[in-house]
Amino acid sequence: MAEKKLCDNCGAEIPPGATVCPECGWLISVVSAEERDKKLKELAAILEIEESREEPEHKVSESPLTAQRENGKVGLTNGRVNGLNAREGFINGRRNKVQVMKTQQRQRAIVAIIAVFLIIVGSVIIYFAMQRETGKIQVDGNFGDWTDVPKTAVVSGVEKENIAPSELAVYDEPTGLSFYIKVRGKMLAGNEEKRITDGCYILLDTDANKYTGYSMLGYGFDFRISVFGVGGYVQSASIYEFKGTDQVNWSAWTQVSQVKSACGARELEIQADKKVVNPGSNYTAILIMKSWDGITSEPFVFSPGGGYLEARVLPQADEILNESAVFMKIELLAKGNDAIMNDVSFQIMGNARNYTLELSDGENILGSTDVGIDANSVTINLNNYKLVRDRIVTLLVSANLTGVCDGCSAGVSPTIGLRGNVPAVIRYAYQHEKNFVGYYKEVPAIPVIDGAFGEWKNVVQDNNRIGNPDVDISEYAMTTGDMLSVYVGVAGRIFNGTLLPESTPIIGQGGGQATEKPRITGEDTMYVYLYTVLSANPDYMIEIRGINNEIKSAVFYSNSNGTWVQMQVINAKNSFWQVEAEIPNVVRSTFFYIEIEFHSWNGSDANRVILSSVGENSGIIQCVPAFVIAGIIIIIYRRRKLCDIDD
Repeated sequence: MAEKKLCDNCGAEIPPGATVCPECGWLISVVSAEERDKKLKELAAILEIEESREEPEHKVSESPLTAQRENGKVGLTNGRVNGLNAREGFINGRRNKVQVMKTQQRQRAIVAIIAVFLIIVGSVIIYFAMQRETGKIQVDGNFGDWTDVPKTAVVSGVEKENIAPSELAVYDEPTGLSFYIKVRGKMLAGNEEKRITDGCYILLDTDANKYTGYSMLGYGFDFRISVFGVGGYVQSASIYEFKGTDQVNWSAWTQVSQVKSACGARELEIQADKKVVNPGSNYTAILIMKSWDGITSEPFVFSPGGGYLEARVLPQADEILNESAVFMKIELLAKGNDAIMNDVSFQIMGNARNYTLELSDGENILGSTDVGIDANSVTINLNNYKLVRDRIVTLLVSANLTGVCDGCSAGVSPTIGLRGNVPAVIRYAYQHEKNFVGYYKEVPAIPVIDGAFGEWKNVVQDNNRIGNPDVDISEYAMTTGDMLSVYVGVAGRIFNGTLLPESTPIIGQGGGQATEKPRITGEDTMYVYLYTVLSANPDYMIEIRGINNEIKSAVFYSNSNGTWVQMQVINAKNSFWQVEAEIPNVVRSTFFYIEIEFHSWNGSDANRVILSSVGENSGIIQCVPAFVIAGIIIIIYRRRKLCDIDD
């Protein structure tokens, strides 16, 4: 019986003729263990004999033949031993070669997988990079991009449907700030026969600071987007930056870039590059549309979430106030979504101080604040007051005037500030019966320039009406003393002006592009000219400018050899339809008369009235018959020449 052969590595039994261990894969030598041990013993004996030989003290150089013989012995021995394992080396070599080939195949597969992975990842990165570069909104006239963007439904009161918005939306993304506008009629219709465009204006307050930028609607607008078109096609689309310090100077707008725009039958989309306009999160965007014939829409606010707050402000103060006085009513309506109000700010009017201003819903006081001795403005915190969508809430602004002096005036300015989680648009409703300021318990004996008008009793009525009620003088008066005071009331809204003091452009001849024709200011202006005896030209002038029912400047000038020279800034206050102002009475000792003129912002409408007065020491003039004085006034008036104002 043949002896069993065991694996040198794991000890498992090796079948006859096998060269690899079936258990562990170890290569099996073809030489038997006995033969291998025998050969190893012989080799060890030879090595011991060689090592036991003593070398002579003085070694003699070996001859080449001896060296060859000794080397031959060693080589023969090594060859025998190594030759015994020749087959084993051959087998291991083949196995190593196979393993190397398999390793190379695995490496190639890994490289291929990595390459495919990198191609896929690279494609995804490139795709999203392209998406980020182009953005969601593509300005191409295909308005499907706006399908899932929240829209704000608005109602316009203008009759011209081409400038009456019905839906608005805004979308802010890294590549651009995009706007969507839909009107009831035809977008950018214009007048094709006269080649006059319709205009779309978007004004942006990007820093939430009303003291920077173009002053309008209680905001300071830093950028303006203007898109003009006719026949349903865009003719020009540009963005402007306000770079002036005079906040009512329309010509301070400077064009900085073009904007993308595309027009549909009733829709318009506009996109501003974020590299030019990057407003951040706390910005306000207002839309105003203007027809080719000068008719302007109301202002509307863009809301990123589709919701906004609409406020309607109405005066409530009587001429005589009691201890519990109501100054203002604010009607609030949340559109699109529920809204949260954080606070309301007010400008303090009148000369009364040291009282408490309150804001209530008619039943509960929502907030209050003290009006201190030096207070010019105050803010009432509402502690996140919630307004339910489409439900009108009426708030009353009132005061407890206990302790205020009799005859003192108290009230607030109609210009308010609303702050909450949605943008707000504020509209004003004027009425002649009420004001925002009144007198506590009694009116003063002489005029006081404080925004309350109860002391102006002896006024002259003017029932002659002109086209524009905002500059149509309906009543006026003048008093003299240490100060010369003037009062004027109009049939419409005083110092209304226009929000857009430019005409929409006519398509130019070069390339069909629209050419803007900006005007300097949108203010209505009141002039008061003072004439002394037999003066052909006015000696003094009061100039009061205003827009959106807010006085922007009030200056007193003197005439120096035909040139108007500014003397001082004067005190002037207004209500919705009245204005009062005073100057030092520089002409109180002589006979004089004044001429009052009211001019609309574009000069298309004007109204003029004349008042005369007899000074304290003009006895000779007092004896002149009235018809002679009237004749002199008429002659002087016809000879009057207007003087240019010296800037």
